[in-house]
Amino acid sequence: MAHTRSSLLMVFLFSFWHLSEASAVMKLMNSDTHSCKKCLILLTKEQTSIFFRASGRVIMLEVRFGGAVFLLMLAWKWVPMTESAIGVNWGTVSFHKLKPSTVVELLKDNKIPKVKLFEAEHAVLKALMGSGIQVMVGIPNEMLPLLSSSPAASDLWVHQNVSAYMGKGGADIRYVAVGNEPFLKSYNGQFENLVVPAIQNLQQSLVKANLARSIKLVVPCNADAYGATVPSQGAFRPELTQIMTQIVEFLNSNGAPFMVNIYPFLSLYGDGDFPQDYAFFEGTTHPVTDGFNVYTNVFDGNYDTLLAALSKLGYGHMPIVIGEIGWPSDGAIGANLTAAKVFNQGLINHVLNNKGTPLRPGSSPMDIYLFSLLDEGAKSTLPGGFERHSGIFYFDGKAKYTTFDTPEGNDSVALDLSSMGKGEAWVNGQSIGRYWIMFHDSKGKPSQSLVTVRR
Repeated sequence: MAHTRSSLLMVFLFSFWHLSEASAVMKLMNSDTHSCKKCLILLTKEQTSIFFRASGRVIMLEVRFGGAVFLLMLAWKWVPMTESAIGVNWGTVSFHKLKPSTVVELLKDNKIPKVKLFEAEHAVLKALMGSGIQVMVGIPNEMLPLLSSSPAASDLWVHQNVSAYMGKGGADIRYVAVGNEPFLKSYNGQFENLVVPAIQNLQQSLVKANLARSIKLVVPCNADAYGATVPSQGAFRPELTQIMTQIVEFLNSNGAPFMVNIYPFLSLYGDGDFPQDYAFFEGTTHPVTDGFNVYTNVFDGNYDTLLAALSKLGYGHMPIVIGEIGWPSDGAIGANLTAAKVFNQGLINHVLNNKGTPLRPGSSPMDIYLFSLLDEGAKSTLPGGFERHSGIFYFDGKAKYTTFDTPEGNDSVALDLSSMGKGEAWVNGQSIGRYWIMFHDSKGKPSQSLVTVRR
């Protein structure tokens, strides 16, 4: 079933030195009967994971001693494998790089099932071996001249960067991304004629390595490769029509999806007249009407513009993967923590409810990769200062915001804070008060422990 529950955002700020070395347990309870849900608590010195079973689904909450953990992607545990999966882009352009093994643990702790890499880094791929995380390995644009002209170079690249990390206990590599937005207008056609011969050579290299069935080649495209005044009129840029026809024919014949990067933030950032609410998923006062179809957010409009463009080539059925999408938390007007949190949560809810779009109802993108996992402080700021602040985690791995979805139903929930020290609880941006749980009553129990959250 689709994910159709209401969201409840909770952020807890506590004096961590008062935390009990026992479990920091948050119990979801029915406030009327106070009957606690069944739960399993996994406790280590660094974190407590609480698993609740509600309506036949498993909910995981985590409390970390020393910082919040990012729980935005909680719904992944609930989604059937036939539905969309949410992954992340893992970039490494940073002055303060975390150890790859630390990042892999971060991915695993937060149940992130898929990761997209911008290039094949030995230490990163080695750390991903045996992790169970599905991997997409990227090839930078700068390698396209060599790989498009030399089958031997293509064979060597596959051997060194794919085959070497696979096998029993190896990395679960599923895709190779050929280039990174090679058709971007600002490149002035520099890579346009290199992509098709490169994917042809790489496909033959995968065949030789007996990997062609398990690994698919994709070409991450920027949304400026197509356009229209309304979605139903979508078409690829004229100079790309022949190349795109070759690419989608190749993708279709090899069972690979079409990959596109969509950035509603850039639509807002680059156009002072762009309606801000149209960039999000909360509804808009500026809908776009296209015949009988009405669009309330730019993501759906952009997505359907691509579908129309593919349909004009005869491939309107192509599965779509969103290679990059996200919202920065700093570095530009409109880039802040609140906006990033609202956008990312809205996107995930929008995708997981499987509502689809007007041109493809009842069907979400095959996969979506959030941009990005970590802030990258060494990235160029020529596009804008926001380039360094696109992570859902700070560069050191600390979460920027913490959210989780409540179980189905309209009943109130209660939080048991009895093992916490003094602190303040916030729900949906509103403080619900401070708590002084270390003060005990005459029976030795905390004088204050439960807080009811009404819905």
